[in-house]
Amino acid sequence: MSTPGPDQHRLLHGLTFDQLHAIRTIVATGSFREASKILCLTQPAISQRVRQIERMLGTPIFERHSGVGVTLTTTGEKILEFCERSMESLDALTADLEAALAPPNDSELRVMAPSDLIQYVLLPMLAPFHARHPHVSARVRQSASRAEIVSMLTSGKVDLAFDRSPTHPSLTTLARMNEHLYLVAPAGHELVKIPPKDRPAAIGNYPFAAYAPGMRTWNLAQRWAAKVGATIVPAIETRNVTVMKQAVRQYGALSIVPAISVSQEIRDGSMVAVEITDMPLTRTTAIAARPGEERTPAIHSFVEELAATYAQRSDSATAGIRWLAPPVEPAAS
Repeated sequence: MSTPGPDQHRLLHGLTFDQLHAIRTIVATGSFREASKILCLTQPAISQRVRQIERMLGTPIFERHSGVGVTLTTTGEKILEFCERSMESLDALTADLEAALAPPNDSELRVMAPSDLIQYVLLPMLAPFHARHPHVSARVRQSASRAEIVSMLTSGKVDLAFDRSPTHPSLTTLARMNEHLYLVAPAGHELVKIPPKDRPAAIGNYPFAAYAPGMRTWNLAQRWAAKVGATIVPAIETRNVTVMKQAVRQYGALSIVPAISVSQEIRDGSMVAVEITDMPLTRTTAIAARPGEERTPAIHSFVEELAATYAQRSDSATAGIRWLAPPVEPAAS
């Protein structure tokens, strides 16, 4: 890798948030094409932003793989770390300005959650929640890290958050959600044809789409692999469960994903949950609030609706969601 000279260092001062956001979106989706759809830009426009940064650095930040997508180079990983820090700072500034300018609203509920929980857990219950509680305005935003969740909750910038369990000691846990995680494969995959007892040893023979290193689900999968004698060598690493599902469908990869995210695919037969030792795994998520805030009417109503929505779900792919603590009663008015 070439070392940036003085002129390159000066050029890097010209990096824009648009360029940083483009890089982060490419990494999240795994391809320039998918990123262009999300950002509502043409693919050449996305490519131009990346080329500008690569010219500044004098080295590539992405490795292009025909038909598979892109992965980060070593330099690209450093740039992504900078992107995450920069965008988190921008998000924090935006939240500060919104809080300073917005009028007080006792019926507003601000919720923070990871992208997969927003897509597969929160979205299905938001419409019924608004129908039953039209006086409560729910605003949902994606979390980038546990540090951000704790900071946003303790500073009062969000009211409720989905965090890994056990949650931070400065927060109050209202309820815990247990999700099943399946090892999934496309229908007809060779692994399914192998006797179940021999499947762990065979996993390393196939492409694998995995959560990015350091994420709690990545850690959970690695512990499972070590226990059963499986070797996971990711061909694709991402923070986006949709990309992992695409890798299963389009690339024939194996993956470990939340059961709720593949319930439709399992029902229609395009994917199978592989029968294998110690599967499904269980991922526990805490629903947390600031101490003293957990009994507010808006929070009570939201948690009650969430629990009621998933108490009614009975299909095998989502039966792993269960609430370990009952909804709290609202504070007396």
